[in-house]
Amino acid sequence: MTLLVAAYVPLHFIIPLPQLVPGQPAITALLLFGVGAYWWLDFIAAGRALMPLWVIRAKWLLAVLAITIIAVGPTLMLIFVRHQSVPYLWAHDGLIQNEIAVRYVLAGKKPLR
Repeated sequence: MTLLVAAYVPLHFIIPLPQLVPGQPAITALLLFGVGAYWWLDFIAAGRALMPLWVIRAKWLLAVLAITIIAVGPTLMLIFVRHQSVPYLWAHDGLIQNEIAVRYVLAGKKPLR
């Protein structure tokens, strides 16, 4: 996978850079930098029989950082946006729609068709 990313980086002028976090190109660049750093750490440890402990820790840190940015970051951003605006505008997932439907039923209202 890192070879694909390494091949993609020089072509980003031809192929538009996907934004992993919409509206945040700096975070996307940070993720690409993290993938490059991970690849560089693999390159450092490739010729050794036993990987140094600092390389293992750095690779774990980069993996956890990438997972946090890709999965947790957008979730937290949507939560904050929902609390800063009217909640029903951001009711896209099934759980929230079920909550609203239960409130309608308990209030005796008929849902709009």
